[in-house]
Amino acid sequence: MLYDELWELWKNYPMENSRLLPTFDILAFYVDPRLGQSGFSPHRDRQPLDVSASFFPDGLPKYVTRWIAVEDADAESNSCLYVIPKQHDPGYMAGDDEEEGGGEEGGGGEVEDKNNKIASTAQQNIDGGVNPSVLPLQRALSTKESYQYIRALPIPAGSSLVFSHRVIHWGSSGNPKTTIKPRIAISFTYSDPSFEKPYLKSSAFEWSGSPPPFPIRLLLCCCQMLIYYQRFGLDRGGVMSCYEYVKEHGGSYLEEGYMRKVLREFVGAVKEGGEGGDNDSEINDSDEERMLEEMLEQADEFEDDYDHEEGDDEEGGEEGDLDEEDDFEDEFDDNELGEGPLDGSFPKRKRRKTLDDDDDA
Repeated sequence: MLYDELWELWKNYPMENSRLLPTFDILAFYVDPRLGQSGFSPHRDRQPLDVSASFFPDGLPKYVTRWIAVEDADAESNSCLYVIPKQHDPGYMAGDDEEEGGGEEGGGGEVEDKNNKIASTAQQNIDGGVNPSVLPLQRALSTKESYQYIRALPIPAGSSLVFSHRVIHWGSSGNPKTTIKPRIAISFTYSDPSFEKPYLKSSAFEWSGSPPPFPIRLLLCCCQMLIYYQRFGLDRGGVMSCYEYVKEHGGSYLEEGYMRKVLREFVGAVKEGGEGGDNDSEINDSDEERMLEEMLEQADEFEDDYDHEEGDDEEGGEEGDLDEEDDFEDEFDDNELGEGPLDGSFPKRKRRKTLDDDDDA
């Protein structure tokens, strides 16, 4: 995000004739099968309670991801994306009802998870707390024959994929014996503001083809580092450095709801980080009180796959949506190392119970 080349890439892949605006949710992925790395486990990019409201009347989605291959992405060597087509996914439009007996089939009513996430996990299923038939991946792959509907999407370098927030998709583990290069990809997301607002205030920066100034780029990097902190393996010093920069510049540039989200993730990162890191700075009382107060407000905010729901058990406690063993991941990702921004070294993210890591974006 700090380099002009990324923004040039974005400019060269415009969403023409689109009603959607760039959100500035940008991720880069590095997956090298030779190092035992694999992509994100199955997930949807967004889990709104009212799924129908996340589409326009003509059926087009209000949120999409453009996933650009920087290196070839193929099924035979360095891995590619896999999807379940809409027509074979019962929850694509109907929604993913999490509670047994909770509302209409497809999740019509409000579900136990207030934060728009798939809350159930394999362990809950084992404990009898969740009807296995409502787990999204299990619903889509409910028969032996249904596995034939899975589609691999190999693409050459320079090509891109565009998919909606409701498509179940995941990365994969390539063949270390045939891989020559790691899979490197970049994702950009676009949304109708009625569904999810851009992360930057319109007064701070309006996308016109020119990249944002460096302070804004660095700010976006710090925000992503906090939101995906477990994937980056940040120590306390790194967390505090990102927080200080966000605290100093966020009010001027960030959309209010996104700023609150970043602060919530920061609180989770500090709590989980404990004593680690070289930076001994502490959160002052007023900052902590303000952030905790924000958490309790349950203000109008978007929730992505990296958010926890409140009150769930955590392993290390984090506020993300990457896996502590999420719905899909518990069942299908026993050995996922994760995929993430260009260093390829993300540890597996622990979190409460929600959806999974987004493979790419």
